Amino acid sequence: MPRYKKLKIAGKTLSAHRVIYEQHHGPIPTGWHVHHIDGDPLNNDPANLQALSPREHSRLHNDRHPRVKACEVCGRDFEPPPTKRKRAKSCSPECARALMSAAAVKREAARRALVG
Repeated sequence: MPRYKKLKIAGKTLSAHRVIYEQHHGPIPTGWHVHHIDGDPLNNDPANLQALSPREHSRLHNDRHPRVKACEVCGRDFEPPPTKRKRAKSCSPECARALMSAAAVKREAARRALVG
C-alpha cells in the first residue's frame, strides 16, 4: 500500500495531503507536518488534515504506539525500536521464532480444515 498519494505539479512531485491542506487551510508553517487525523494516509479530506509542529506530531504518534509492550510469547515487557512500535509482538529472536511457529501451525490447521 502506498504511504501517501503524490501529485505532479509544474514538474514537481508533491505530497497530495500537503497540497490539499494548503488549498483549504492556508500555508503550512515552515518545518511543520500535516497529520491525518484518522490515521489513514490515503484519506486527504480537508477535514481530516491538521498542521502540527514536529514535536506535537511525534508526541501524538508515540501515544498511539506505546514505548513499552508485553511480549505475546513470554509476557515480558520490552521496548521495541521506534519504527517498529506498531507491529512489534515479541521481545527477542527466540520469541519471534516461537510466534512464527505458532502462526504456521494455525495456518496448517486452517488449510487442513478446508481440504477436508
